[in-house]
Amino acid sequence: MKRSLLDYSPEIEAFESPGRLADRHAKHASGNELQRAAELLEHLEAGELEGYLVELIDRAAGSRSRPGTRALAGILGRTAKRLLQHDDSSSMGLAGRVFGIELEGLSAEDQAFEVARRIVRLATAAAQRVAPADTELSPQAVATRAAASAARTHAPGLLAPPAPGTQRTGTWFRRGRHLVLLNP
Repeated sequence: MKRSLLDYSPEIEAFESPGRLADRHAKHASGNELQRAAELLEHLEAGELEGYLVELIDRAAGSRSRPGTRALAGILGRTAKRLLQHDDSSSMGLAGRVFGIELEGLSAEDQAFEVARRIVRLATAAAQRVAPADTELSPQAVATRAAASAARTHAPGLLAPPAPGTQRTGTWFRRGRHLVLLNP
């Protein structure tokens, strides 16, 4: 009998622990993120960034065409172009502040790749937040809302800082799925 047949042990998801299965799916998603980041950089250099972002958003949203998809691709495309400029190091410093990451000490290519990874994360999160066919809002408003919501988590440096004197503390409590502010 061949030794290779004895060594065969397929992984069966039904018998895996939920933690191990989640780790494997996270590793797969991470691999996809790396691939998408490389593709994003290729399309940026080819001048086809917005078209690629539309595809990326559609994939992340489950291939459902939504009204805000093209507008969201425009917002993310302008952001990506601004953050991935290679003419000076200030754009990479800006990208580091936007995403809250340290890029110093990395080569220019590695810096661009890390920023592209963060843009892919931001685009994926924003795509999942695009409201399906909200008729009360324009596609631009839907895209802006989705991008801002995703930026709170993935790119806090993109959001405007609070106005001076704005209170950032208060008393609140949770009632079901809602937060009730006592002194906003």
